[in-house]
Amino acid sequence: MGKAIIFSGVAVATPIQTVNFVVPLVTGADYVNQYSLLATAVTAPQKTSLTTFVDNLITAGIWNKVSNCFPMLGGLNGYTKDLKDLRNQKTWNLPPLSTTWDSSRNAPYVFPIGLDGGTYIPFTGIVNTNFCLLYSVKQKSSNEKYLLGIKNTDNTVESLLINKNGGWNYPTWRTTPMTSVLSNYEPNGNNIFVLNYLNGTGSTKVKSNNSALLNVGVASAFTKQIASINLSLDFPAAGAAPVGNAFYGNLNMFVVCNAGLTDSELGIISNAINTFNESCGRNTAW
Repeated sequence: MGKAIIFSGVAVATPIQTVNFVVPLVTGADYVNQYSLLATAVTAPQKTSLTTFVDNLITAGIWNKVSNCFPMLGGLNGYTKDLKDLRNQKTWNLPPLSTTWDSSRNAPYVFPIGLDGGTYIPFTGIVNTNFCLLYSVKQKSSNEKYLLGIKNTDNTVESLLINKNGGWNYPTWRTTPMTSVLSNYEPNGNNIFVLNYLNGTGSTKVKSNNSALLNVGVASAFTKQIASINLSLDFPAAGAAPVGNAFYGNLNMFVVCNAGLTDSELGIISNAINTFNESCGRNTAW
């Protein structure tokens, strides 16, 4: 006769915890489906274009280097949502007194007045010698101010992407101790500005409309981790833009990479951003 194994019962003093399984995110559709639960006004065509954008970066091996991606869809209630860091959304806002939604171009339309500004967005884990920032904007006129400020952790050194009424003639990445001028851009075009550090070697690039990605400068070294980004004005009273010379235009996409990109990868991601913007009508003239 066979032997039987007898188990003795064990009393459980407290209820067993419920385990919530995390949905695996593998494909572009996985990310976009979760993103659309946050940015609820994203349309079906936009979801399709955004899925293609992510899939292209996955195929190229770039998506795993992206730490944050803001497609700026979903109206003013959804534009802050992060497509990549879905479970750790940031609290931030554009200039509150002067932001509308441009339904023709499916993007925030911003026209800051004076010192009207948004909130700094904190980012951590960025290595100062190996990262990439890509910032896409559609300008309305040549008399504009670009909306990007980067503060180091001690808040004493800034890198600003700005133009005319802040004291510079062209959009500028102002680091320490030198300045990189981004002069190769279309005043009212679709522009992608890039600050890229690959293994300690910094470069600045710009893509205007459907042009190739142009090398426009060598960026000086950062000595501290980048801590926060502000998509708005950040000037003292003396440098505040008058009403007629503040930024007028659309914010289209902002991408943070936790690793520097090669020239080939920069070409792929900038073309993918440009294609996505065009699919959303962000290339439409005023």
